[in-house]
Amino acid sequence: MLCLAIAAPAFPACATPETINLSADAQAHTVDLGEVRRGMQLERRVPLRNSLAFPATIRDVQSSCSCTVAKDIEGATLKPGELLPLPLSIDLANKTGEFRQSVHLTFAPPLGELALTVRGTVVEEYPAELRFEDLRAAETRRERFLLRTWPGQPPVRVLKAEHAMSGVVVSIEEVDVQTVAVEVKVTAGARGDTLEGTISLNTNDSEVPNKVIRVYASVLDSLVPSREKLVFGAVKPGTSETLSMTVTTPYAEATPVFQLAQKNADQFAVVLKPEPGKCTLTATVRAKDDNTGILRDVIELVSADGYRLEIPAFALVR
Repeated sequence: MLCLAIAAPAFPACATPETINLSADAQAHTVDLGEVRRGMQLERRVPLRNSLAFPATIRDVQSSCSCTVAKDIEGATLKPGELLPLPLSIDLANKTGEFRQSVHLTFAPPLGELALTVRGTVVEEYPAELRFEDLRAAETRRERFLLRTWPGQPPVRVLKAEHAMSGVVVSIEEVDVQTVAVEVKVTAGARGDTLEGTISLNTNDSEVPNKVIRVYASVLDSLVPSREKLVFGAVKPGTSETLSMTVTTPYAEATPVFQLAQKNADQFAVVLKPEPGKCTLTATVRAKDDNTGILRDVIELVSADGYRLEIPAFALVR
């Protein structure tokens, strides 16, 4: 069973955009929004000031797909010294880490284009995704993370946790006034199964009421060897060498039962040590006194429920 606790970060406030002063030449500016929240529709107004001695008219507005600018500013004319709040709206539903969006304003002559790069960093106040990989059949695994109250919001509470995935249980625990813990428990199905879906945490947070976490789980569909092949070093005639490897099985609690087959059992002796969830394979190559050259074998393991694994073995005798 694996338990992972993710510590909650301290939350900074979103930065206030600085005023952009128009000049007569083509311009490029960066609007740094600082650290922002995932899942929210971010609304900001960037102050745009006409610092020229003549009016400036906005002819066209273009922006990247998840960043929009109110089209009603097209045709707006800024008098000398006038300030226009440029409204930006950015969808942060699926963003993580650093992001960049572009906005282009085209002005009537003699002015050119104003190119804005809007950047920021999405704070990981909760995980975007939980991955439960290489589960064994019927294995249960848990992951736990914390939700903390965002500044300016009431003490965080999860009102409802919703999902449509079988084998998934979500538990909520109040840690203190400002913090709740969320535990997600996944119980694996049959071998080869995969599970994908989302958990929606409905909270009392007015800015980001629904916190969505993607969930992915996969169940082992094969025996997984720690080595793809057994390659012995140089072995002298009349001596022996031993190598070991581990084979992980899809069942966490059960002790595997294997049938063993070999093509060269006379010179490669194999011993299996099964344990719950795995099997240790130890192979010993025995070079006869008159042996030289390369010895080969294929060690085949077949489990009681049909899993099959072939392990090539090689030894150079000289």
